[in-house]
Amino acid sequence: ESGKEKPRLTASDCGFRIPNGIAEVEDGKGGRTVFIADSGLGTVLQLDPSGRVKARWGEGVLTHPMGIAVVHNGGETRILLTDQKDLETGNVWLMTLREGGKPSWRLVVSIRGEIESVVLVPEKNLALVANESEKRIEYVDLESGKIVGFLGKGIFKGEPEGIALRGRDGLVIAIDERPDARIVLFGPERGRVRSFRSTPHLASPDGLCLDGDSVFAVSNEREIYEFDLKDFTAPRKR
Repeated sequence: ESGKEKPRLTASDCGFRIPNGIAEVEDGKGGRTVFIADSGLGTVLQLDPSGRVKARWGEGVLTHPMGIAVVHNGGETRILLTDQKDLETGNVWLMTLREGGKPSWRLVVSIRGEIESVVLVPEKNLALVANESEKRIEYVDLESGKIVGFLGKGIFKGEPEGIALRGRDGLVIAIDERPDARIVLFGPERGRVRSFRSTPHLASPDGLCLDGDSVFAVSNEREIYEFDLKDFTAPRKR
């Protein structure tokens, strides 16, 4: 009825168990599609506009999917997932969805360590994977499955918990979770990401996203910080 607050969907209403990663992509038809990596179910979920599960994939393939990145091109959707196989090994999977067909799966690489956040660089056929055990971000060639470079070794004092990429210039933004939690920028320099800046201490940041020149960081204390990349050391609580 008019004037009444609409009921909110809970995780159980939506069919989630432990949703770890979320990605949104344009579907090529003027709409947007949301995908969830659920480590409790061991699947990746596709949501309908109401927020309920439309489809799920990965049973028997995935173990504990953690991070997800999606890109849509024509009639094809590519979904990249980090999947924690056990305490020592993480897998990077590439799932390809084509209209009217079943998904195809390819194991890109197995990485020693705990891996979670992932970003796709489709124009270079690369992925950026946060390796929390090694305290660095690793560049993975999606064709060969090889680690072709890394970022942040010796800079991260804690675990790289979340990463984002600004496509226009290759700027990489990451969370350095512990012991002095902060957001770190790795700026492009002569075609390579080398220089970095960081914020003051933050209260337990656990995830981030990029919107234009604004970085939004979510904390475990239920706070959201916004950073303007033009004035990076001045966060605002949202």
